[in-house]
Amino acid sequence: MVLPSLLECSLLIPLRRDVEFSGGRHSLRDWKWFDNELSDLFHGRTVAPGLYEGYYQDPDTKKRIHD
Repeated sequence: MVLPSLLECSLLIPLRRDVEFSGGRHSLRDWKWFDNELSDLFHGRTVAPGLYEGYYQDPDTKKRIHD
């Protein structure tokens, strides 16, 4: 029997929303929704240990936005 190929996908989701808009943390309701969506679509997930640090340049203001 040949097993189907599996696809691995990595998502990095900032703990806070874009500082240029609201800057607030994602709500517990949002995290629960996302977790349920992952479960429904992929039947599982893995959470990497620790936090990652990053930034990007806002295309309008040209300022560095930290995630």
